[in-house]
Amino acid sequence: MFKVMPNLEHLRIDEKDAANILQIQNIGSFFNKISFLGLSNYKTEGSAFPDQVLQNICSLKRLVVELSSFKKIFQDKRLTNEKNCEKLQKLILNQLPNLQYICEEGLQIDPVLELVEYLYVIGCSSLINIVPSSVTFCHLTYLEVANCNSMINLVSPHTARSLARLTVMKVKQCDSLEEILSKEGEEITNDIAFFSLEILELDTLPRLGRFCSQKCFLRFPLLRKVVVRECARMKYFSEGDRVSTPKLRKVLTAENSKEFYWKGDLNGTIKNMFEDKVCFRSFENLNLAKYLELKELWYDRLQNNIFSKLKKLLVHKCDFLSDVLFSPNIIGLLVNLEELDVKNCNSLVAVFHISTFSEEIETRKCSFLRKLTLSSLPNLKHIWKEDPNTTLSFQNLCEVSVVDCPCLKSLFPFSVATNMAQLEDLEVLNCGIVEVVDNQRWPREMIKFVFPHLRKLCLRNMLNLRTFVSGIYFIQCKSLKHLDVFDCPRLKLFQTTYPSCQERAMNDKISVPTHQPLLKVEEVLGNLKVLGVNNNNVEDIMQSMYSQDQYDKLEHLSVSLFESEGTTFPYWFLENAQNLEKLNVEWSSFVEIFHDQSIGIEEGQVTISTRLKDLTLAQLHDLRHICKEGFQIDPVLQHLEQLAVGHCSSLVNLVPSSVTFAYLRHLKVANCNGMINLITCSTAKSLVNLATMKIESCNLLQDIMNANENEKDKEIAFSSLEKLELVSLPRLRSFCSCKCSLLFPLLENVLVKECPRMEIFSTGDTSTPDLQQVQIEENNKQNFWTGDLNGTINKLFEDKVSFCRFRHLTLSDYPELRDFWYDKEYHNLFGNLKSLVVQKCEFLSDVLFTSNTIQVLHGLEELEVRNCDSLITLFDVKEMKSNGAMVKRASKLKKLTLSSLPKLRHIWNADSYQIVSFENLCTVDVVECKSLLYLFPPSICLDLPYIEKLNIESCGVEEIVSMEKESTEINFSFPHLSFLRFIRLEKLKSFYLGRFTLECPSLKTLNVYRCETLQMFTFNHSSLQQHHQIEEINDSPPIPQALFSIEKLSGNSLEELALNGKDAMMMINGHIKEAKFLKVEFLRMQCLYDTQLTCWNDLLEIFPNVVTLQVRQSSMQILFPIEETTHCSPRIAQQVRELWLFEMEHLEHIWHEEFLSDQLAPQNLEDLTVIACPNMASVVSSSVSFQSLKQLYVENCKGMTHLITSSIAKSLMQLEKLTVINCEMIKDVVNVDEEEAEEDIIFENLEYLQLSTLISLRSFCYGKHALIFPSLISFIVEACPQMEVFSPGSIIAPFLRTVEVENQRKRWKGDLNTTIEQLFKENQVEQSLCLDCMSVLSEKLLDKEIEDVNRDIEAYASCFKFFVGKARDVLSEADFLRRN
Repeated sequence: MFKVMPNLEHLRIDEKDAANILQIQNIGSFFNKISFLGLSNYKTEGSAFPDQVLQNICSLKRLVVELSSFKKIFQDKRLTNEKNCEKLQKLILNQLPNLQYICEEGLQIDPVLELVEYLYVIGCSSLINIVPSSVTFCHLTYLEVANCNSMINLVSPHTARSLARLTVMKVKQCDSLEEILSKEGEEITNDIAFFSLEILELDTLPRLGRFCSQKCFLRFPLLRKVVVRECARMKYFSEGDRVSTPKLRKVLTAENSKEFYWKGDLNGTIKNMFEDKVCFRSFENLNLAKYLELKELWYDRLQNNIFSKLKKLLVHKCDFLSDVLFSPNIIGLLVNLEELDVKNCNSLVAVFHISTFSEEIETRKCSFLRKLTLSSLPNLKHIWKEDPNTTLSFQNLCEVSVVDCPCLKSLFPFSVATNMAQLEDLEVLNCGIVEVVDNQRWPREMIKFVFPHLRKLCLRNMLNLRTFVSGIYFIQCKSLKHLDVFDCPRLKLFQTTYPSCQERAMNDKISVPTHQPLLKVEEVLGNLKVLGVNNNNVEDIMQSMYSQDQYDKLEHLSVSLFESEGTTFPYWFLENAQNLEKLNVEWSSFVEIFHDQSIGIEEGQVTISTRLKDLTLAQLHDLRHICKEGFQIDPVLQHLEQLAVGHCSSLVNLVPSSVTFAYLRHLKVANCNGMINLITCSTAKSLVNLATMKIESCNLLQDIMNANENEKDKEIAFSSLEKLELVSLPRLRSFCSCKCSLLFPLLENVLVKECPRMEIFSTGDTSTPDLQQVQIEENNKQNFWTGDLNGTINKLFEDKVSFCRFRHLTLSDYPELRDFWYDKEYHNLFGNLKSLVVQKCEFLSDVLFTSNTIQVLHGLEELEVRNCDSLITLFDVKEMKSNGAMVKRASKLKKLTLSSLPKLRHIWNADSYQIVSFENLCTVDVVECKSLLYLFPPSICLDLPYIEKLNIESCGVEEIVSMEKESTEINFSFPHLSFLRFIRLEKLKSFYLGRFTLECPSLKTLNVYRCETLQMFTFNHSSLQQHHQIEEINDSPPIPQALFSIEKLSGNSLEELALNGKDAMMMINGHIKEAKFLKVEFLRMQCLYDTQLTCWNDLLEIFPNVVTLQVRQSSMQILFPIEETTHCSPRIAQQVRELWLFEMEHLEHIWHEEFLSDQLAPQNLEDLTVIACPNMASVVSSSVSFQSLKQLYVENCKGMTHLITSSIAKSLMQLEKLTVINCEMIKDVVNVDEEEAEEDIIFENLEYLQLSTLISLRSFCYGKHALIFPSLISFIVEACPQMEVFSPGSIIAPFLRTVEVENQRKRWKGDLNTTIEQLFKENQVEQSLCLDCMSVLSEKLLDKEIEDVNRDIEAYASCFKFFVGKARDVLSEADFLRRN
């Protein structure tokens, strides 16, 4: 090495090489001839530039610095040693994202740079300008800057004056650049001359407004070429309109373009180009969101030729869009457009509206669009609003990706789908699509779709997808290599020769629509390289009776959604797909997947030639092992190179000690929360080829490697391991718990993040010759090193470094922190927390935050405290004041959640305005704090400008804001408060016990329930004035004031309102002076014990737009008493879409069905929820039709014997979701009408059915009707011990493949009735066996033990009774809060 160095002329080195070189004495003598030096890959956070190298290379002319994390490179002239310093001629700075400056402000430039002639800066995203104003470049001839996206201006006028020799200046793709020459404080009027500048290029600078904003005279005597490309906001060249360019005669729109503009002078030309939108015409790529000025032009005055060269258009988060992106007047854009990407545009309903066309389109009739990407468009209903037919063809489409468009029902119009011969990739994920091609307007004869180039078809997570196109069709796609269909339960993937029993039954039912399978298995399977299969289509593949030759091309197989308990892995795939290299297994209930090597030998099986290289196991919560203890691994896995395991909660370890992985290169394990250790020492010894290992978020993992009793290895070498990452492992103690020596000869990168209990790396010796640091953050943001790996890990543990880096902490998970929480010495330990959960922390005193822990609040954004019995005060402001707490700071706390704190009296025990403000609070939730006196001190409540949600429930508060001793009227203003909810606050008297006004202009939800002492509304301003006059006359304590004025509230933006009976009657009786709540759509009527609403129409006159009505707690027997004397209009039936009934003990009927006419029937009702109405015998009798009902939810209705009759069931054509929970008297969900003929009952759209905790239920329907469920994909039945059969009649549910039972287990025995019968038998056997065991055991035990055994029997019986009576909570948290 030393012999070569003196002759080197060209040298590139990285951080490690430079460190070794700097250790050499007299290094200058080794580099006498080097003229080029490249420095790269200085990744260590805070790395200092090795300026000693520059000072010792006297012949250096060219320097490249790239791919490094330097913040600074060159020094101040006064700090350098000039005698060894050579002058650079060429400098390139490439991809230095942390570089903040080349030279600091106010300092002279490093002498190394004094003679630089060529400067190229690219990808330095932290650089604000090239150099500060104090720096000059007298010899610079070439300057190019690109992709420096933090740069606002390029150079100062002072620096610009030094650029007398500059001949070329190019500035490209700097997104934040606003001007080339900065203002530099005072206005400059003197001349600035670029004497040698010949070429100036300004390219893709979206924020550039001008070259110079000073009014100085700019001189360019030699300037002959100016390129201004995609600088759409450049209004003029110079502010002063004084620019001299004697040799310039044109401004080009692209470097090699023939198109140019000239209006006599440079400033005038740039102005004209801006006014005519010339720069947009040169755009080939446009991100529409970056140019909000196009908002007014897009639909109205936009000329088609403005974007005539546009090839790629990005439309992301463009809120100014109407419901259509391409309206007819701008459809001309489609002619040359090749790529379109639309994302996060909430208003968009359609992408293309093609009805009238430009002449250009009429002539060409063909779009060049090749790639279409649509994602996160929540209201998109059509891609093409109308079928373009033959007017405009999209025959060049190659790639189509549509993701997260829930309202989209179809993808392509018929004419587009039949003319896409170039289509290569089609990907549709998480959409509401029913069919891929809309065929409503076309004849039903056989349709042939030919896609000769289609290589990839991916359809995932689409519950509504039924078919490719309605009718009979044929798809030809001979080039298909990648087929992935996941979680599309209604889509039959493969067409086979033999239909299933359910299919044959479906074909016999003319009234039930059937859909053709997507593909013919024999035409596609043989060509596939990538295949995704689930339980449904595996059966079809097996029926195809193909030879193993059909799988010869298969390289990647994904197996998913084998959810039924006891299901077996389709191992025959591995036996037949001999070239299979990659296997993904996910979302299934497999207990085991792979065979043990001994099984094949014992059974005489043919040796399997398949050898996997890449294996991924994910979401397999029943998987207990990859290989059993004591067996060798399946030969299929012997050559495995990559293994990823995630969310396999039953795995205790990765593999047993008998398994080896001799070829494994990459290992990743994440979220396996049953795993205690990863591998044994014997397995570790086999990992000689392992290069990377990442273990993440395994909550119980204690050691990566441990030893069995029989393992006594002295040395284990990870010969190839280069990168090791241990992330979020809260119980990890060490990498290796055995005393063997560990060798890591190639290990260079180690990340240990959020492993706070990792005290040591290994108990034995550890050798890591190439390791120089341990990272504690990704991307090498921060690292530690004490000389060796074991010492570094121990130092991290002793200094509690992991806790310092925590962003999220659940305090109860780390009881060892009890000694540090209140200790001032450790006040910075939690300084980086963003989220803190304090739950059941018994070590807490009566205060959570003192002056010692207030530091936590400075960065904390979310705080949740629950179930802490000792807590009396959350923030001890009094103690903070007495200890002279720090200068006032604003807390970043945005969300505060407190629950189940029985002794909590104060959140703040004094005003904190002198210490810390809580101005950033957005959400406050306080629940079950019975001792709490009030919520806010006045100063805090007066400084909540961003509060959006305030929810208080079941607390002892008498006031929300504590009253000051000397109180004047206070105005509480919450401009952003949209949600206000007070529930069960029996002591609450008022928001504030003094005089106040409460302004909530953005309030949308007001829900007050069971706050008996709180007056909700004043009904006129005079009553409020009277209220204050009484106080003044009597000089008495203030009378609690009402929360809101009803008149003022009616003019608000309120959308959801809760009313009690008294306030409702005040409104109906005319106390609100004709005020109407026009925006209220959700009305809660509650506590109507003394109120009889005989007619609801008067109330709906006040709330004319209500669509959701909730009634809770009333003494009514009939909710809507539709009698002849009431003269009710049909408004209630026409207006209400959702009806929720809660806790109505006396309710027998919803409607007075004797007088219910078709006009008054609930024809538009879509959602009916009935909870805790014990006197209802059924939801409704046979005289009512629910033709629009989509969701029916019934819970805890003890007197209900059946839900609906068979005649009503037939009217439920739109029902999508049916849930019945904890109704102990129900025998059948559907009760058969005695006189009704046995006609089929079809639940056309029912997708979800749940029957839980129904102890008397015998069946869904006990009649002999045929029950048909064409859409059912999810059925939950649990704790229904008497249910012997689903229905005695025939059942057709073609897309149901599993029944979910207790503990979310999935069962299936071929059909629905057989599955229910099997569950009933198993339940009977389990009860019998358990009780018999207890009985036998009690007889054989000694007399003194009989009492204990009997107690055990009683406990079991009680436990079983509890299990039977346990209700499954199917409402999401959002639904629960909304309905309560």
